[in-house]
Amino acid sequence: MGRRIARGRTTRPGRKALGRWLGLLGSAWLGAVCLGAPPLAAAPRPPAADLPPAADLPGLTPAALRVETIARRLLLDNAPHCTALAHDYGFKAAPSGPASWGAAIVMVWPDGPAAAAGLRPGDLVRAANAVPWSADTAERARFDAALAAAAADAHLVLEVERDGRRHMVALPGQPRCAATVRLSARPMVNAAAVASTIEIGAGLERLLADDAELAFTLAHEVAHVLLGHTVPSRRAALATREARGAAEQEADAFALRLMAAAGYDPGAAAGAWLKVADAARPPLHRLLDLHGPYLATAERAAFLTREAARLTVPIPPLLLAARRTR
Repeated sequence: MGRRIARGRTTRPGRKALGRWLGLLGSAWLGAVCLGAPPLAAAPRPPAADLPPAADLPGLTPAALRVETIARRLLLDNAPHCTALAHDYGFKAAPSGPASWGAAIVMVWPDGPAAAAGLRPGDLVRAANAVPWSADTAERARFDAALAAAAADAHLVLEVERDGRRHMVALPGQPRCAATVRLSARPMVNAAAVASTIEIGAGLERLLADDAELAFTLAHEVAHVLLGHTVPSRRAALATREARGAAEQEADAFALRLMAAAGYDPGAAAGAWLKVADAARPPLHRLLDLHGPYLATAERAAFLTREAARLTVPIPPLLLAARRTR
């Protein structure tokens, strides 16, 4: 498992109708609540056979969930750095289908609003923000869109079914940086960011078995997004080798701070880079140490080591205060 920085708490693993609902519930929502029933209690988890096979669902393989878990931590804990924000509810649901009767929850992160409300893997979301699931293709598309659109809202109201009983659950959204991270099926040992979308190669995820090392590669791409390097209008400004090299070094330094804020050891960055440099380049490139706009291999590793050592305060005070209020 990845190395995490102890911080005195448990560490964490790698519309019309909506307006009516929110009006009824009012501004008293300070946390997750349930309507018409107490919060969902810890009921026995449904048999594994009742859950969708993760391998058959895009984005729900163990590798993809690992990437999403690490990325989620980085995006949540670094929200104070972001001007563009989305909201996180602490769960992931499988895509709905014509015979699924809803969207099955397949992942509940222990630190999120969904876990606080008692939601569990295997629970079935029958409606999202007053939009019900339907076997009808067009109506089901509205349901899927309502679930996806919740990232832009501060609250999400779910109708959840468990053991034949339905409950209304209201979840407050946790602010996070508005970036999308996905695991590519391609075996590349690389990562890239375009606009606010970050893609991680399957080969890179397999190479970096340590969560802190994988967190560095994710944080490096998140840093590019937050620093504005991926904005299309800046492509011309970063076209020269010197400008691109400066941007890469800036992203490296910022990535270490993003890692620290999320509880990952910045000291893992240099080792991650050396592994990637060895695995991603063909033999001739390694022999000649061809490194594109980056620093030379050993020089970049030394830079990362020095910058990590400078982080004497793992969590900047502003970030620590923000975390304590969530």
